[in-house]
Amino acid sequence: MDKEKSVWKSSAESGVFFGIYLSATFLSFIYSTSAPIISLLGLALFFGTPIVLAVLMHRYHMSHPATSSFTSVCMYGTGTFLFGSLIWAALAFVVLEYIEPGFITSQATQALALYESTPEMKELDFTKALRAAIENKELPTPIDFCMQMVWMSISIGMFLSLFITPIVRLFKHKNK
Repeated sequence: MDKEKSVWKSSAESGVFFGIYLSATFLSFIYSTSAPIISLLGLALFFGTPIVLAVLMHRYHMSHPATSSFTSVCMYGTGTFLFGSLIWAALAFVVLEYIEPGFITSQATQALALYESTPEMKELDFTKALRAAIENKELPTPIDFCMQMVWMSISIGMFLSLFITPIVRLFKHKNK
């Protein structure tokens, strides 16, 4: 008698693929300034994220007929995002800390220059706060950035899973 994998084990296994996918999305955005075509790839990967998650959740739903309740399919999607985000964060930390150490500062400086070039934006509190953060060296460190992005990614994954699960569950198992 075959014993089905737990939701968490299945989502951890899918999280490896999903982490590679999220990492490719991250890298395409990081390096989009050097080649504009890469930004198109990044946008395609970004907007394809819900589709990739839906495909993974559908595969889980179809391959686990005995345990594919709403809760388990939703937990699978959330877990896939969780484990994928951990892989993505590890790569992002290495890139931001060792390969592109000035990336956060350069992006903040470019954003500040853009805001200050627009008269309506120049005196906003946000622009003043960004200017102060740059001047006082209070920008997020790579580990801060990665941790914030992991939490945001997991939250987005949870909400996407909640919306995708009912759609995925419309498909019935063949043996029912």
